[in-house]
Amino acid sequence: MFLKTWRRCVNLFIACCLVLGITPSSMTAASATTLAAPAAKADTWTLKDGDILSYPKGLGDSRAFTRTLIKAIKQTRKGAKIAVSTYAISDMAVVEPLVEAKKKRGVIVQFTTWTKGANATETSRKVAKALKKALGDISGAKTKKLVKDKAASKSYYMACRGSCYVDGKDKAAQHFKGVTISELKTPSGQILRNVSFLTSANLSKAAVNKSWNHAYVMVNRSKIYNALRSYMLGMRYDRTKRNFPVVTDGPYTLYLYPQAKVVNPIASTLKQVEQAKCAAGKGYGNGKGKAVIRIFVHYWTAPEYKAAVQVARLSHKYKCDIAVIVSRKTARRGVVKRLLFVKNKKGKFTVRSGVRVYDAYQSKSGAYAHNKDWAFSGKLGKGKKAKNVNLLYTGSANMTETARARNTDVTLAVRGTEGAVSVANTLRFFNQVAKVSKLMTTYKSLPKR
Repeated sequence: MFLKTWRRCVNLFIACCLVLGITPSSMTAASATTLAAPAAKADTWTLKDGDILSYPKGLGDSRAFTRTLIKAIKQTRKGAKIAVSTYAISDMAVVEPLVEAKKKRGVIVQFTTWTKGANATETSRKVAKALKKALGDISGAKTKKLVKDKAASKSYYMACRGSCYVDGKDKAAQHFKGVTISELKTPSGQILRNVSFLTSANLSKAAVNKSWNHAYVMVNRSKIYNALRSYMLGMRYDRTKRNFPVVTDGPYTLYLYPQAKVVNPIASTLKQVEQAKCAAGKGYGNGKGKAVIRIFVHYWTAPEYKAAVQVARLSHKYKCDIAVIVSRKTARRGVVKRLLFVKNKKGKFTVRSGVRVYDAYQSKSGAYAHNKDWAFSGKLGKGKKAKNVNLLYTGSANMTETARARNTDVTLAVRGTEGAVSVANTLRFFNQVAKVSKLMTTYKSLPKR
C-alpha cells in the first residue's frame, strides 16, 4: 500500500514538472549554473599622476605609499631600470621586491642611501646587508672611478658618507627620497613609462608606523624622469656638485639641491602672496576673498626665521587664512614664536598674528608629522598682473638652510589642474590631521633647542 502511494506521488511530481517545462536535463544545467564558481575580478590596477597620502598606523592607511610602490616594482620586466634614493632603510617589505626584481626578472636596480641611514639600527644594517649582497656594493672612497662609471648600466648599492653631492667633509645628509622606474606593465597589459615617485617618506618602519607623509607620482613625464634618474645616478660618485638646473615638465617644476646660489621657490611665492595682499578670486582661497595657505612641515629651523615672520605678517596685516602643522618632537621655539606672534611697538613678539599652529605629535604612539608641504590658493603677483593659482610644493626638503645648500633634497611644484587637485587633497589631509592635533597658544612649552 505504501509503495503504491509513493509511486503515485512521484508520478504526480514528474507530471507537474513536465507541465511547467522542467526536464531532468534542465534541472542538471540549472544546478551546474548555480554551483559554478564566480568569475575572477580583473585586476585593474594602474598608475596616474597624483598624490599618495599616508598616515601613522591606527590613524589611517599607513601603507598607502609603500603598497603602491611595491605593486609598481612587481610589474617591472626584464630590461627595466629602477633607481631608488632614501635617507633611512629598515622596511624589508619594500627591499624584498627590489631584490626579487633583480634576481628573478633581470631588472637593473640602483639603490642609494648614506652610511648613517644604513647603520641607524640593527634592522637597517640587516636590510643594507641584503641589498649589498643582491646588488653589489660600490660604496666607499676607495672604489675606483672606473667601477663607478660602469655602474651606470648595472645594479648597485651605494652608501654616501654624507650628502652625496658634498664631499663628505661638510655636515650634510643624503636626504632625498624618491624612485624612478623606466617601464612597467600593468595587469591589464598597459605599458607605463618614465614613472617617478617623490615622497617625504623614508623606506623605514617609522615612516609606515609613526608618521604622516605625502608622496607624488608622475607617469610618462620624460623630463622629470630623466632629471631625477640622472640626479640619483650621479650620487654614486659621492662628490661635490651644486649646479642643478630647474626642470619644468607640463604642470610640474622640479628643484634639485644642493645649490651654490640657493633658489627657494617658497620664499618667492610668499612675496607674491604679499604683493597681492592675500586676495583670492572666485573659486580660490577661503571663499571669502582671502588667500589660503596650509603648511605641513617636519623641520623648520632658525636660518628660515624670515619665512616664519613673513607668514605671520601675511596673516596679521592682510588677513590671510593660514594654518601650520608641526610636531613638538622637532618644532623650534623660535619658529613657533614667530608664527604665533608679530612684534609690538617695542619690538617684542607679543601681538597675536592670527596664524593657527597645531602640534601633531601623538604622545602615546609617538606619531609625528613628516610632510614637507606648502599649499597655496589665491592670487600671486601685483595689481592687475596678479593671477589666481592653486599651487602645491612638496618633496623631501625641510625649511632649513642645510636642505637647499648642502643636502641632497628635492622640491616639486604642482600647478594648473593637477595643482588644484593636489591643493584640495592636501587641505583635506591637513584638516584630518588637525582634528587629532593640539592647537598651540604658546611656544614656551616647547623644549629649548
